[in-house]
Amino acid sequence: MKQNPILTALIVLSALLVSLCGCKPEETTTFKTTIQFKSTFGTEPIVINKLVSTSNGDSIKFTMSKILLSEVDLLKADGSSVRLKDAVFFGEAQSFQSVLSDGITNFASGSFTGIRFNFGLTASQNDIDPATVSCPNPLCADYDMWWGSTLKYTNVKIEGLVKPSGSSTFYSLMYHVGKPVNFRTITITQPITLAKDNNNALTISLDLKKVLDGSNPMNMSMQSERVTQTTDNEPLATKFANNVVNAFSLL
Repeated sequence: MKQNPILTALIVLSALLVSLCGCKPEETTTFKTTIQFKSTFGTEPIVINKLVSTSNGDSIKFTMSKILLSEVDLLKADGSSVRLKDAVFFGEAQSFQSVLSDGITNFASGSFTGIRFNFGLTASQNDIDPATVSCPNPLCADYDMWWGSTLKYTNVKIEGLVKPSGSSTFYSLMYHVGKPVNFRTITITQPITLAKDNNNALTISLDLKKVLDGSNPMNMSMQSERVTQTTDNEPLATKFANNVVNAFSLL
């Protein structure tokens, strides 16, 4: 039987189109974002060794700001969540280069209702020996957040100097806050839209003015309100942890 050349050509063309369609890569819903961190004192960015003032006239200069956050999740309208990072470390100090962002993360979906994270590490993360991980893992020993096998990791290390109002002397300022009792979960409700194939960035901001000089201020004229390494001044450590809950925002 003689074949129709036009029909044969159409069959070959159809097969070729099917083949080409089959090789076409599937469209993805992968999004990328970088988590950044910013510490401020009110509207002023924290700059190491730069003086800032409280509403009471105390003068403060920070020399260190380190923090560990865990279970950083983006929240969706249906009540579900998308994990960005299990743990992140951010730090600024005189002795090392600022670590103010965490690498790119891939995840699905682009519209969210907010973000949730923990101040401090989870119980299982606290049991990880820093000797078993390497930098830039947030639990790396080089970040000096490990207190030993008993106290585990500290949530935050804030250090500096403060000259209380009416004084001519600078005193040590130190808030090293840890232990499970000072673990806090923070939820920020705010619409977030992240675009596909875009260099999205989320900035988590901590306002130390709200922590030290907010609705429950530290009395800088008292040593008991200026210095805690948690176990030596647990009431102050807990006061700091309580104040920090409402001091975060998303930029």
